[in-house]
Amino acid sequence: MTPFNTWFDWMGSMILCPIMDCYAAKTGHIMQRHFMYCHPEKEVRIAGKVEYTKCTKCCMMIRGQVPTAEHMATEQCKAGNHCQLAKQLKETTQEELAAPTTFQVAGCMLKSITEFQYLG
Repeated sequence: MTPFNTWFDWMGSMILCPIMDCYAAKTGHIMQRHFMYCHPEKEVRIAGKVEYTKCTKCCMMIRGQVPTAEHMATEQCKAGNHCQLAKQLKETTQEELAAPTTFQVAGCMLKSITEFQYLG
C-alpha cells in the first residue's frame, strides 16, 4: 500500500490531511490519531518526521518496526482497537442483513412472499 504524504501548511502552522476536504491538525501526533480513527486502512507519512509502522491492533502509525507491548498497553491503542472491532462488527452485520434469507424443509427451498392477503 502506498502511504499518503502530508505536509505543514506554514501559513497556518497546520498539518493538512491528504484526503481532500478532510481535516487539519496542529501536530503530527494528532494527525496520526486522525488517521487511526478516520482512515484506518490507509497509511500516512508526515514530512520531517521519522518513519512509522502501522500498529496491527489499533491501526495507528507508531515509531519503530513492530508495535511494542508498551504501546499495546496504552489507553489510546485499546481505544483504537475497540473502534476497529466495532467497525468490523458493523460491516459484518450489514453484509449479513443485505444477504437474502432462505429457508429449506427436507432439502426443498421454500418460496418467499412479499405480501400477505388478509383472510378475515
